[in-house]
Amino acid sequence: MGVDFGTSSVRVVELARRGQSVHLQNYGEVAASDIQKSPPGTITSDSLLFSSREMAGAAEAIIREAGIATREVNFPIPDFSSFFTSFELPSMSPKELEQAIFYEARSYIPLPLSEVTLDWQVEGGVVGKRSPLIKVLVAAVPNDVIEQYQQIAALSGLQMKSLEVEVFALQRALARGESGTIAILDIGARSTTCNIFENGELKTSHSFNVSGNDLTEILSRALKIGYQDAENIKKEQGITGFQGAEKEAREILLPVVDSILEETKKIFRTFNNNQKKGVEKVILAGATAVMPGLKEYFLEELNPQKIEVQIADPFKKVSCPQILEDMLKEMGPVYAVAVGSALKGLE
Repeated sequence: MGVDFGTSSVRVVELARRGQSVHLQNYGEVAASDIQKSPPGTITSDSLLFSSREMAGAAEAIIREAGIATREVNFPIPDFSSFFTSFELPSMSPKELEQAIFYEARSYIPLPLSEVTLDWQVEGGVVGKRSPLIKVLVAAVPNDVIEQYQQIAALSGLQMKSLEVEVFALQRALARGESGTIAILDIGARSTTCNIFENGELKTSHSFNVSGNDLTEILSRALKIGYQDAENIKKEQGITGFQGAEKEAREILLPVVDSILEETKKIFRTFNNNQKKGVEKVILAGATAVMPGLKEYFLEELNPQKIEVQIADPFKKVSCPQILEDMLKEMGPVYAVAVGSALKGLE
């Protein structure tokens, strides 16, 4: 089971392996508005959004309603609750590498290392072999965030099998088996993360604070309407309109969409300059990925670089009843992290 505590909702996915195939057992979701009273856009803390008791209660409710049997769970940690960096080190033995990473990480992690837990993977070069440099990707998670997930598991009677930064869940759900250079752009309610992979391996990850909530809030302010009404317009009309009220919504939303696009292009340019290769495909994930007109707009704007644009479909390699296929495809961008976390339990 993978449980994704997102900003806009809590999502649960249960998967099972039968022979060589992976089957969808159950899934479920609870909206943030059913967990807390404040709308997501009013929360600015860098910690998790809900109390341990609220999150445990939400997970329990979904598990009970969906009839999920397993008690083993994998939790993804959102990008805003973690730090991600990379640096190069001289080639050295595995034991020396661990010491060097802790020493070097002090320059990149904005918290004392005694207050965080580090995880890393070697991206370039071979540890212990004669290669001039190795590139190390490092993730750091505050210990109090880890403790909160431990509390959630205890309160909800779940057995926590793993914690991982959500980029690795996205990698498992969407990038594994993909050839070439792809970017997964996860446009969440609270932040956007751009992750670039080459032949399924993570190369770089960057987060920025322009997100789905910004789209809703700018509509709410410009049209002088409530947050939920603005959210409905975003989801139903998006940036497809060229007449009347739909045109007005498009003109209000486009500056924020362009901000997301420009940040993404900046990350692509930096990657191109460093790696001497360009991104070939963008996969849009997160709740905003299915905003009407977004995929088409990205495709048009990225056309000079001949970049393909797709909507995330984490269920495409998961067996499920045929009657659910269309609905799961539509829900896919929102469930990508939960699916990737559940897949970890089947490795």
